[in-house]
Amino acid sequence: MRRPVHWLALLCGLLATASQAAPPTSNPKAAAQGSMTTRGSMATQATAEAQQGTEGLINAPTAEVWRLFTTPDGYKLAGIPHAEVDLRVGGSLRSNNSVDGRLGDTETTVNEILAYEPERRLEMRIRQAPASFPYRQSVEGTRTVIYLTPAGTDMTLVKIVGLDYRDDAQSQAARALLAKDNRQTLDTLAKRYRPKCKLCEKEEQEAKQ
Repeated sequence: MRRPVHWLALLCGLLATASQAAPPTSNPKAAAQGSMTTRGSMATQATAEAQQGTEGLINAPTAEVWRLFTTPDGYKLAGIPHAEVDLRVGGSLRSNNSVDGRLGDTETTVNEILAYEPERRLEMRIRQAPASFPYRQSVEGTRTVIYLTPAGTDMTLVKIVGLDYRDDAQSQAARALLAKDNRQTLDTLAKRYRPKCKLCEKEEQEAKQ
């Protein structure tokens, strides 16, 4: 069975939908402070071109969700056993979904970080897809943008948007497959932050004693 290709590996109750993505409004205060870090003109802003997106709610504050998408430990929570993050513009995010694999082998996914705004937005370009990915040539060079928006008390709306896909069948098939994997990633993360019932909490405490 093919393991999901994390968009970075390419990152409660979950309210999940697939939608035509319009990026969430950025934090005006953060923007005023110039906190967006970008490479050249590659920062993605809202465009008139509709783009396919996957979104869901995670029962955790944005600082914690940002950690999930920008640290090796966060990737492990998403089911990605091997990851390395160089969080800077021009840096890379390498990951490998295989437990028996290693970073640098043919199954390693390499993303170039194009822009980021801490706890708000992360934009990457796929430089290398796993050798086993069925649409490898079609997906390399595409971009993924992750938007984090505070939603209520200590909750975060996550939206993952795919950009630069072509209209041909292979490219659209790659987009659909990655959207499915993104859905699974969000589901996995959301489950880890799902509120526990009082009985579950009691049983956990008793097990620790």
